[in-house]
Amino acid sequence: MKRKISPTKKSIEVPLFIVEGYTEENYIKILKIIYQKNVSILNCKGGGANSVLLKSDKIINEEADYYSSFVIIYDADTDNPKYDNLRTKIITSKNVNVIILDPCFENWLLLHISQKKVEKTNKCDKCIAKLKKSIPNYEKDDFQLLGKYVKSETFNQACKNQPEIGNILKKYFF
Repeated sequence: MKRKISPTKKSIEVPLFIVEGYTEENYIKILKIIYQKNVSILNCKGGGANSVLLKSDKIINEEADYYSSFVIIYDADTDNPKYDNLRTKIITSKNVNVIILDPCFENWLLLHISQKKVEKTNKCDKCIAKLKKSIPNYEKDDFQLLGKYVKSETFNQACKNQPEIGNILKKYFF
């Protein structure tokens, strides 16, 4: 008697977002809820670009067969040219996108509430001050408050305002 061959199961595409801190983690969680997408998140809990890149390199080497792709997100204000070789090594790995938020994640959040591109600044403190004017009681890690301002419409607005970041994120949430 011939042995039955089981049909092959289609694997679920699950990207892993490797993020710098809690604000980025909360933001990805909100997008995950809005768009009902299966994504995993690894929070590096601060440490800046160096910490995120080192952890990303390790995780990508260990988990490359488990996740369909990797998205690394960190702030430009913590970046340094001495990390270029490591970043280049990671980017050349398969299915890796790196989003460097210039100067920081708060600038990306400002694009959600602005009808036009936000005036360029290289100071994160200025971005946070602008955000506090637009979002009363803004705190970096407040999931509930962030959820009031990050909606499908505001996400689309931010993507339109800064397509180089928006196009990467839309790939995972649309």
